Amino acid sequence: MKVIDKLDNSMMMEFASCPRKFYYRYYLNLTSKDGSSIFKPEFGSALHAGLEVHYGGGTMQEIIDAFCLYWLPYEGNDRTGVRCMAKGIKILEQYKETFPASQEHFEIVSKKDIELAGAVDMGNFLFFYRADLLVRDKLNGQYKVLDHKTTAYKGFLTPKPNQQLCGYAFALGEQTGESIETAILNVLYFTKLKIEFMREEISVPKDYIEQEWVKDVRVWAETIANSCRIDHFPKNTSQCTAYGGCQFIHLCKHKMGSPVHSTLLSSLYTEHKWEPYVGARDDLKKEES
Repeated sequence: MKVIDKLDNSMMMEFASCPRKFYYRYYLNLTSKDGSSIFKPEFGSALHAGLEVHYGGGTMQEIIDAFCLYWLPYEGNDRTGVRCMAKGIKILEQYKETFPASQEHFEIVSKKDIELAGAVDMGNFLFFYRADLLVRDKLNGQYKVLDHKTTAYKGFLTPKPNQQLCGYAFALGEQTGESIETAILNVLYFTKLKIEFMREEISVPKDYIEQEWVKDVRVWAETIANSCRIDHFPKNTSQCTAYGGCQFIHLCKHKMGSPVHSTLLSSLYTEHKWEPYVGARDDLKKEES
């Protein structure tokens, strides 16, 4: 068995939720053939594409174009109508009206000065990250990481402690040499009938990151590596129906390697490799060479 030692926050949190789900998604790189498990995160990614143009000084039309270009392949996959072209455009229009880039209390740190994606050597694994924005407070000059979160489930996110935000603060601090001890959680909440924006500034002190986050992720990384070594990823059945249900529940109903399991695996799923950011695998190959 291969040992997975190149991880990001999504991978570690998936393992913490259910090791068997981690195995199917990140070890075998499986996802549903019908696209039912992809369109939800891709809707968020499409909104991120629009927000990137917004904070880059783009016009409303350029923001919409960026969103539509990204989202078009998935249009119509959400039968509930919650995630669709019209909803995404409406969210971005209301966001731009609510938060004009010129009136923000922070300024964007130029991407020419810092790339917001990369990897940090954590000793027993490589930590990959892709942060949304690194900003500088206009009043006190402090650096802060800002993370966009899109969700249809209010209360789904835990602002503090938040492992992902700690990871971004740690990684960007390592990359820039700056002390980054504040994160801004920028939530875009939407349902079929409602759109809300919520922001919360969260303190992520350096000593907390060093004493808690670093130790936590190293333990998770070693636990993942150990599951790889013993060739076993246990199920957490309490998560089977959480947040709309696990895409791999059909596989977990049958013994691994059985004829039924093998048939379901080949007929319902396809390989779709996860990358924490576009080009992550290419960057890794460059580093290894």
